[in-house]
Amino acid sequence: MCGILGAFGAALPERETFQKALNTLARRGPDGEGIFATPTCLLGHRRLAIIDLATGAQPMTSFDGRFTITFNGEIYNYRELKKELEGGYPFSTNSDTEVILAGYRAWGRGILDRLEGMFAFAILDTEKQELFCARDPFGIKPLVYGVRGNTFFFASEIKALRALGVFDGGIDEARIPEFFALKHIPAPHTIYQGIKKLPAGHFLCSRFSGTALTIEEPVQYWSPNSSFRAEPREAGRSREISSMRSFDSPDFVGVAQDDVRSWLLDSVKAHLVSDVPVGAFLSGGLDSSSIVWAMSQFTRPKTFTVGFKEMPDDPDLLHARLVAEHFNTEHTEILLDLDLRNTFSNVMRYFDEPFADPATVMNWYVAQATSGQVKVALSGDGGDELFFGYDAYAAIGAAATMRRLLPWFDARSFIVQRYFGYDPRVQKRVVRGAKTITQPFVGWEVAWRGLKEAVRQMDLMYTLPEYYLRKVDGVSMMNSLEVRVPMVSRAFAAHILPLPAALHYDKNVGKALLRKAMTGVLPEPVLTRKKQGFTRPWKTLFAGSMRDMVRERLLSQDMARSGWFSMDHIGLMLRDQEEGRRDYANMLFRLLVFSEWLDTQTV
Repeated sequence: MCGILGAFGAALPERETFQKALNTLARRGPDGEGIFATPTCLLGHRRLAIIDLATGAQPMTSFDGRFTITFNGEIYNYRELKKELEGGYPFSTNSDTEVILAGYRAWGRGILDRLEGMFAFAILDTEKQELFCARDPFGIKPLVYGVRGNTFFFASEIKALRALGVFDGGIDEARIPEFFALKHIPAPHTIYQGIKKLPAGHFLCSRFSGTALTIEEPVQYWSPNSSFRAEPREAGRSREISSMRSFDSPDFVGVAQDDVRSWLLDSVKAHLVSDVPVGAFLSGGLDSSSIVWAMSQFTRPKTFTVGFKEMPDDPDLLHARLVAEHFNTEHTEILLDLDLRNTFSNVMRYFDEPFADPATVMNWYVAQATSGQVKVALSGDGGDELFFGYDAYAAIGAAATMRRLLPWFDARSFIVQRYFGYDPRVQKRVVRGAKTITQPFVGWEVAWRGLKEAVRQMDLMYTLPEYYLRKVDGVSMMNSLEVRVPMVSRAFAAHILPLPAALHYDKNVGKALLRKAMTGVLPEPVLTRKKQGFTRPWKTLFAGSMRDMVRERLLSQDMARSGWFSMDHIGLMLRDQEEGRRDYANMLFRLLVFSEWLDTQTV
């Protein structure tokens, strides 16, 4: 895992400025750094050494001098790809980085169809004066970019681009109501004018002729939609499933349940490729427990769980303890005080733009504790999306009936409001210029076989990359920890996505397929446990230990001067929340996050 930075075109930054910008990514890569320079290109790299500790330094140049890469991520099938390429490329390292270089030299953009892993990279072709940037299919690793004049810039994080001094920092005010509706700012936008996110599963190519810079529009090379139509690429019993005529047949259901375990074992095994120790986050939920079970088939896992001293009977702690004992893991519990004021500020400011996942701070604590013992950890992220785990999926099923009965019913607005916990009436009172948000559905091309499938597609294409996986990347990189997500792999998804939604439900409760597959493997209390989000205990804190800080932040002069909010309505919400008259925790949390980011704009 690493941090990358680059500039390509006519007006490159001074070397000292570029170095300072690269230093902002030091937490992503504390083990080393490098800069590659030509008259028209600068490529920078900060390294967190995981594979090929001795010879994997970057930026890395191909043996013939034509191609140079700066790469963030891990490629899990690099050894298999290397065998394919060895006849035509004289490898000098054991790194996955050199495999990407050799693959790009041999297959060009086709390399993207072969890579299994998480990645964001840029490859300079000195012969064509072309820079090729790409992001992995699910957007596990971030990549932001921008253009100034005849120069193209890219980086792992917004802070590195802004440190170059070429972006004026102008705020894109159209994104503000979007954030308050969705709790994040979806790709391709950021909160800043002129800086964009490269969407998941896309590549971007730019060329410099010596006087003019040409930039192609981002091209989508993979989408979760394709898995609904295409047969899984890998051989095995997934082909047997694909060929069965009836999704309702007992044979189909039996094969699916039997094979989920083997598919998960294959994915976890691939994600254990490392030259350093690997651990796991363990919440005691179905997803993380399934990952730990799979790890235990290959090694004795080191597991990590977070809880609160004031909540010794917290279900996460109890269930994680049960799973750890069941699989004899080396288990660590992190017990926190409920006062999270200082940590909250430090963590939220790292994200460079407003980002309001309530689990972020607690996930940061898990990453911090984990990074003290291992450099790599596996996580269960992605299980809810693939296996229909969110309660909202089932609740949104009501929208299908409404669409049939009431032709005028706005299903898109209903879904966004229900799913993201956003009340447009509250937003319009508090956020000036607010409007009803249906942005995740704009330009959405998906066969509406059912609303559950449709909302899952929204998650996989938009929310998973820029919300859940962005959180994972942020909290882990703050602690120089690489987090891998075995359920968010193209190979694993190719098996799961073609399966019908009905297979995932039992009496309108999701994850039935995964739960049945893990029956007899996981402890029974884990299988029967209700889903519990990792968001505690913000409602308590708003009226407790963080009350004064919340008031100070939300009623600050910066918030008032911004002109974006009705301060009177914010005051009324605070009073009602503190006195228990109304629950405005969702909106107050978003306002608190926004105020932290706003403070970084005025210092």
